[in-house]
Amino acid sequence: MRVLFYCHNVFGLGHIVRSLRIAAACANEQEAVCAVITGCRSLDELALPRGVHIERLPPVRPDPDGALTIDRRDLTLLAERGRRILEFARAWQPDVFVADHTPLGLGGELIDLLTAIRRESWPARVVWGVPYVRSIPHARGPRTRAALETYDTAIAYTDESVEPVLDALDLPATTRHRAYAGFIIEPLSLAAPSQPPLITAVCGGGAEAETLVRVFTAALARTPNARGRFVTGPLACDAAHDALRGSQIETLRTSSLEEAVRDATVVVSRAGYNSSYALAATELPLVLAPVPLEGSDQHERAARLGALDGVWTIDERSASAADDLTSALHAALHRGRAPRPLPFRLDGASRAAHLIVNSAMS
Repeated sequence: MRVLFYCHNVFGLGHIVRSLRIAAACANEQEAVCAVITGCRSLDELALPRGVHIERLPPVRPDPDGALTIDRRDLTLLAERGRRILEFARAWQPDVFVADHTPLGLGGELIDLLTAIRRESWPARVVWGVPYVRSIPHARGPRTRAALETYDTAIAYTDESVEPVLDALDLPATTRHRAYAGFIIEPLSLAAPSQPPLITAVCGGGAEAETLVRVFTAALARTPNARGRFVTGPLACDAAHDALRGSQIETLRTSSLEEAVRDATVVVSRAGYNSSYALAATELPLVLAPVPLEGSDQHERAARLGALDGVWTIDERSASAADDLTSALHAALHRGRAPRPLPFRLDGASRAAHLIVNSAMS
């Protein structure tokens, strides 16, 4: 069984981390031959799974103004990337093709591949991996609609009881096979908390780290008898590092969430898919600070997880953000580490691997 995963990653690292975890589960648990094709520019920051081939595309950059769009100077790359995706897939001959998050690919770069699969009747299942509802594409024209209709399977990387994302999608009638895998996380091992209490802030990949630095620094100054650690991530801008320089806050640059938080007393985190669910599964008190960008899925996720025991949320866009974080930190320190019951499944990687491999057999 040969499974080819596609994952674009311009903002953060969540999509590529999720794709690598599922690919590793397919290879190790289902004995599939797996490849991941991606333009992620931070692959060297990640622990890549053994036995999974990584096909690298030329990376594109995020918009320099901070919007959730790509740098227009890189638009010419998309046609080249689309050609390379098609060439690799044609030569590799997958039994299953899995697209994470964006069914048409970044800027439509999967349309040529999907068109070839359809017109040439490739003997391959085509699977859309859906992490959240904002994956909804907009079909603008017959070629785009035909590309979307190539997907015969949709697998939600969520728990139906918490995020019934497939119910919210207007899936093509051709997508006959639909299933929920559960959330895909890597369990975190914790050490004993540091003394004095350690408050750790993590920014995922590091996009928009500068705003959280300012709020975190102000709140930490109002939290006596605690020390701080700020984990910038590989994508943090120079301004974030400059804002930390000269402070008493420990600065750590790592893509390992476990390394960042294992000795923490309290964690302040972005509300990305991977980090927020992995942290919610621990005993750590958690303050979620979704990335302050309109159109991000993180605000809805933070609101949902904020209903759990020992989870607080703040909005950096608010004028009272520093005060709100200060109050949340004091409450979190008072709570301390304690088990947190969860109303959702966290074995999504294994379940997704099973669903993907078995989709080719049905």
